[in-house]
Amino acid sequence: HYFESKDALVEQVLRTFGVGGIGNSPDFAVPERIEDMPAALAAIVHLLYDHTDWPLFVRVLFNVSLETTKFEGLLHEMFAKTSDQLMRMAVAHYVETGQISESEGAYLARLIINAIGLALIEERLLFAHQPRHPWMADYSAFVARFAAAGVAQLAASRGEGGARGASEPHSTDSKTKG
Repeated sequence: HYFESKDALVEQVLRTFGVGGIGNSPDFAVPERIEDMPAALAAIVHLLYDHTDWPLFVRVLFNVSLETTKFEGLLHEMFAKTSDQLMRMAVAHYVETGQISESEGAYLARLIINAIGLALIEERLLFAHQPRHPWMADYSAFVARFAAAGVAQLAASRGEGGARGASEPHSTDSKTKG
């Protein structure tokens, strides 16, 4: 392929291999219960880092974002906006079945992905030539268990209704005030 400029090539790489790009959208069965979602999401994060070109793309992403502000708008759209939408899509089943509010579900997905993803970025990108973290599998399992326990605690604090009747964070609804 011919590109008119280096910038055109970079933009094509970002759009092709970014969030939801080629090979970076694993199919997975959505667990029925939200308490089972953290382990499934942790497995997806590992799948991306272990079996796709995602780590290489993240390296390109960091290099591009550090070298120039030229692609800042595109990167913000792709990652800040798109990842929020993807997080909400990932928890849609749980929102629809009243297991969690949409905002809390998106925060939960972000918590799991960021906690494990940051450790994988450190291990695979920042210190790629060092031995892998011997604690990574245990850490990922802990993140998933901790998130599942948090979800169970949220549900218990609300009673059997799950997300129903829960106010969204930063709610200004006067009905929820004492």
